[in-house]
Amino acid sequence: MIQTAKQMPFLRSVNQSGGIAFNKPGDIYLRGDDLAYYFSENPDIWFLDETEGEPEWLEFGVSRKPRFRKVQVDLAWEEKDRLRGNQGHTRDIETIDYNLDGLDNYLSRLPKDSQQLKRHSLIIWDFLLEHLKESSHYQFYEGKYKWFYYQKRTAYFAATWKKQIRFCSWIPKDGIDNPFKPDEISLGDLPDQFDRNEKLADLLGMKKDVFFKLAEESGIPMEDIDLLRRYPEEFSRWKTQIAEQKPAFAEKASLNVGRRKEKITEKYHKAPKKKYEKKNYSKKTTENSIDPKTWLRGTYTNEKGKLICQICQEKMPFKKRNGCYYFEAIELLNDIDREMEELHIALCPLCAAMYNEFIKRDENAMVNIKKALMNSEGLYVPLRLGELDTSIRFVETHYHDIKTIIEVQE
Repeated sequence: MIQTAKQMPFLRSVNQSGGIAFNKPGDIYLRGDDLAYYFSENPDIWFLDETEGEPEWLEFGVSRKPRFRKVQVDLAWEEKDRLRGNQGHTRDIETIDYNLDGLDNYLSRLPKDSQQLKRHSLIIWDFLLEHLKESSHYQFYEGKYKWFYYQKRTAYFAATWKKQIRFCSWIPKDGIDNPFKPDEISLGDLPDQFDRNEKLADLLGMKKDVFFKLAEESGIPMEDIDLLRRYPEEFSRWKTQIAEQKPAFAEKASLNVGRRKEKITEKYHKAPKKKYEKKNYSKKTTENSIDPKTWLRGTYTNEKGKLICQICQEKMPFKKRNGCYYFEAIELLNDIDREMEELHIALCPLCAAMYNEFIKRDENAMVNIKKALMNSEGLYVPLRLGELDTSIRFVETHYHDIKTIIEVQE
């Protein structure tokens, strides 16, 4: 019923000019102070009539924040040629881009007053944060160009809305009246009202400051470091409370060290020796024909020389005696009968254990991960490990290689 209702213009709505119409839920917004301000001077935006009620319509597609809209575009031939790289071309299939409702209008009316500018910028900042927190797939952030050359091929490019927001001067800097482009300032430059979010800073292409570098080096989220910087007294009190709550470690004093040594020595000599026997078993004979660890190490080591886990996205927990990070090269899928480095993922020991337990030992989970790989719109493939909802992150080349292998195998 809900799916059918989403396609029907049955909700009474009003626009900023006082017009009344019946629209589909996906074309209507819930009026709030920030959203009304964001869409002011935009007569094409419709809000749910207050007499209709509010929260119950969210399930039908009415929204509290600006929507991303899919649009068909025709890129210039030079741009398509660049996206194809060295690959050939038989015919285009489609080119999909994304806009953000009302963004053009909103960026065109930046106020000159510093306080009004701060509020103006904070509204779009918070809307983008909401989108980031609600989705791990980021499918609206990249446009997609598809073409055919012996098989279907795909390349990605920055969506129109993202280019608009990156190249416009709209972000305030603490203590300065003029707005700046995202790549001209860092999270530490923002006024205190802004939530300093690393993912949003990366999305916008902001500069990395000393706080970000500290977060990156220590593995502590930027938001936590920012809270410590802004609220040092509160953090000190919290640290004291945590220390007081920490349970004491178990203590078992040895009253007679010499006697205890005698007893454990006696126990050692009486204990049965370990026995080993040879067993016949089948072993895959082709596994030495590839070297997934070397390949993954080269693929997922970042610019600072840190090898990153594809699931938790933390650096691997320790280095071996040879100076290389320890990690697990886990075979992504069970049902592909080829030995290829690209069919493996780089995981820390904990994520590797969870992937083996909850995915590789569950046939339904393996089917689901394969579908997710093929249907994902971006480089984050959704994944459920027991009670944990997370994702596998790929570099673009690896992700496309896997999709190609699956397509060829099928």
